Amino acid sequence: MNISDIILIVVIAVIVAAAIFAIIRRKKSGKDCCGNCTQCNHDCDRRL
Repeated sequence: MNISDIILIVVIAVIVAAAIFAIIRRKKSGKDCCGNCTQCNHDCDRRL
């Protein structure tokens, strides 16, 4: 493994961590939408 491999692994790890953080943050704030409003427990403006 050379330095470019290590940099690539670090960049991929940062992207994955940021995606997981964004998913968790959206879920906590109630902005996520599963698309199935009849089975959803959240009260939101999209509810049909």
